[in-house]
Amino acid sequence: MKLTGYTDRWSVRPGERIRCYVSSELPAYRVQLVKLIHGDANPKGPGVKETVIESPVSGEYRGRVQEIYPGSYIRIDDTARLDAGGAFTFAAWIKPTAPQLGRQAIFSQHAGGEGYSLAINETLGLEFSTGEGAQSKIELPERIRTDQWQFICLVVDAKKGEAKLTHRLTKFSPCVEEESAAKGAVRAGVSKASGGVMLIGAGRLVDDPSREGALDCFNGKIGEPKLFAGALSGDEIDALFKGGMPKAELVADWDFSFEPAGKKIPNRAGRGFEGRVINRPLRAVNGPKWTGHVHRYFEAPEQYEAIHFHDDDLEDARWEEDFAFTAPSDLKSGVYAFKLTGEDGARDYLPFVVCPPKGKATAQIAVLLPTLSYIAYGNESIAGLEQLSCMTPLQDPQLHADEYSYLKKYSLRSTYDRHNDGSGMAHVSMLRPVLTSFRPYHRCRSFDAPHQFSADLHLIDWLEEKGVSYDVITDHELHREGVDILKPYSAILSGTHAEYWSMAMRDALDGYLADGGRLIWLSGNGLYWLMELDAETQTVCELRRVTGTSTWQPEPGDGYMAFGGELGGTWDGRGQQTARTIGTKTTGVGFDRGRPYKRTPASNDPRCSFIFDGVGDELIGDFPVLMMNHGVASFEIDRADCLKGTPAHALVVASAGGYSDRYQAPMEDVFPFVPYQSGMFNPNIRADMVFFETPNDGAVFNVGAVSFCTGLSYNNYDNNVSRILENVVRRFARPGSLTGGK
Repeated sequence: MKLTGYTDRWSVRPGERIRCYVSSELPAYRVQLVKLIHGDANPKGPGVKETVIESPVSGEYRGRVQEIYPGSYIRIDDTARLDAGGAFTFAAWIKPTAPQLGRQAIFSQHAGGEGYSLAINETLGLEFSTGEGAQSKIELPERIRTDQWQFICLVVDAKKGEAKLTHRLTKFSPCVEEESAAKGAVRAGVSKASGGVMLIGAGRLVDDPSREGALDCFNGKIGEPKLFAGALSGDEIDALFKGGMPKAELVADWDFSFEPAGKKIPNRAGRGFEGRVINRPLRAVNGPKWTGHVHRYFEAPEQYEAIHFHDDDLEDARWEEDFAFTAPSDLKSGVYAFKLTGEDGARDYLPFVVCPPKGKATAQIAVLLPTLSYIAYGNESIAGLEQLSCMTPLQDPQLHADEYSYLKKYSLRSTYDRHNDGSGMAHVSMLRPVLTSFRPYHRCRSFDAPHQFSADLHLIDWLEEKGVSYDVITDHELHREGVDILKPYSAILSGTHAEYWSMAMRDALDGYLADGGRLIWLSGNGLYWLMELDAETQTVCELRRVTGTSTWQPEPGDGYMAFGGELGGTWDGRGQQTARTIGTKTTGVGFDRGRPYKRTPASNDPRCSFIFDGVGDELIGDFPVLMMNHGVASFEIDRADCLKGTPAHALVVASAGGYSDRYQAPMEDVFPFVPYQSGMFNPNIRADMVFFETPNDGAVFNVGAVSFCTGLSYNNYDNNVSRILENVVRRFARPGSLTGGK
């Protein structure tokens, strides 16, 4: 990408400020504020719609390239008590997960161009080196093992010019000695590093004073690190390995189990040497003492004294600000973007939502844009897409080649992807370019159609065309403010793929419905995963894919989230059934042709007959659409099932079935040794349109498919899908009883 950027928040209220960060290979670029209505350029639809708005931020800006430095580590600045010119001992447990990726430092200290580091080198050896350019080094003869806890110890006596490395395995092997050790001379670099920055999980800071970053970042777990003044003897090292404590002065005993949602690493040994977490490594993970008997880290913190570092972790790109925008009081609630353009055709959009003033609704209905789902899918690459061609016949791996080249360069990925060491991406941040799920023009490579934000603009466009007054809010406001943000509205419309929900969001939605709120659920595969946000900034999300259909799973024992301590996974897997709230559960995923709905006899029930005013017995959505080519119910679909929580009084008013073998059941519905579980044979793989009442004149209408809104614009918005949605929106927006029936 020659031109890209990000903002520090994805939604603002009037009077609030949004900061913008841009990286440009061009000498200059232009900024325009635009209102986004429709971003899908597909000629079968209405095309791109955006309105330029006059703004103080509009104009030309000087371009400059801003780099990204991924990789997590612990930084310790207050190291004055350690006399590196004398003697010291560092000991820790390590569990490397990708030593083959090149040099990776475990522990280092540098100051003024001098220093030392303890690292796994390119030949998988444990190596201690000193001085600029490794003027002297010691290497163990035994290779480091992968995915196994190992004890390492470094003893340095700078005055004597000596150093010793010790490496011990915890698992018996007849081919490996119990202890591997090496001694060597230290010629330079250690004494001059005294008082300098100390790092755990990285080799040295990047040579860029404008932002934080480090080189030679570690992949794997580090646990129970300790630092002693003086050189430990062999007997003392042996005692430390067995869990004892030497008599030598303990300078630092870092507590890696302390408040895993935070960034502080305290020193239990006393003053100084407190650490600070950089780039959100994975915490609340099992350590070298984990027995397998405890799975909730807060019940046995001594078994979770470890952190999983990755060389591609990223909490914040930390770019310098290019411009800022304060939302004026007269800017109508809606979807906007800063449009970036360059002379050579380079472009990007930095979208954001303007919410109504806090505590004040400016319309009867509100669209809840699923920003947590945008973050979860942000920059998804899903390795091996070409190998899935038999299941994804519409895929186009060449889509957005520039964007994906940029993402690969900086290791920017989604929660559907894996780290460089093969472990799952449990943390993702909005403080970085998000070039897939949060761009108005984006098309998903798996099926060559809009997805997430770009698909949600289909709904925004329809509301504009129908003249329906609406506010826009996001998951982030719902998470922060709870049910209070929903109360002013007669009805809430979901986005098209509202898959990820925090505990606070789920509680707010349930409270809204219990108090008479009405929900128009336009999503498939919605309310599926539990995701949590960091409490401090709410810019980083955490996910642990313990259950459900997923592309990765956490290690055993690592299933509880650092952000809040909840068990990760699906809501159904936690016993909090999705269908209790929205009436359906996820039942199928497919990537070819969609299907139309067929009305059921229940659609004529007086309780819900208003839904089909002006609609006959014809198939619903049996025409070309903007996702999967034809048929309005496709991609990810849901079914009603009273055994899975659907209220007994719910009405299935229409259903789409007859899917191909490219539609598969979710993992939780698949039973071993049972054939014929695909869409062609399994009656559970269907999309159900559901209606049911909730207390105090509330109600839920659920379409049960991600792609429903892609049919709204067909035939100039004059079609039965559009008519059904308009019937529901206008009736749900009207106060009072829906029908008088119960």
